[in-house]
Amino acid sequence: MDSRNPYYVHHSDQPGHMLVPTKLNGANYQSWSKAMIHALIAKNKVGFIDGSLAAPSKETHPVDFALWNQSNSMILSWLSHSVEPDLAEGIIHAKSALEVWVELRDQFSQKNAPAIFQI
Repeated sequence: MDSRNPYYVHHSDQPGHMLVPTKLNGANYQSWSKAMIHALIAKNKVGFIDGSLAAPSKETHPVDFALWNQSNSMILSWLSHSVEPDLAEGIIHAKSALEVWVELRDQFSQKNAPAIFQI
């Protein structure tokens, strides 16, 4: 498979890898998410978290679905290893990397209104 294909998994890509140097703890969401986006762009996998690469139909495109599912599972594993253990518990049950990404964004990207008001 061509390495430019988003379903391509390089032999060095392992589920236990941590793609970014610092785990998400909640307070560091902005820098963590930027670092994670850069890592996923480098691996040609950002489409899994930005919604541009939806799951193919399992019934009509079973081969593409299997490839998508393999890559999605790898990204889910990378995400779970890139967050603090208490946050990882919620990732384990997710079905898609997009679902996890949206949940983390919604939970941690909230602006601090009082701090903004003071500025």
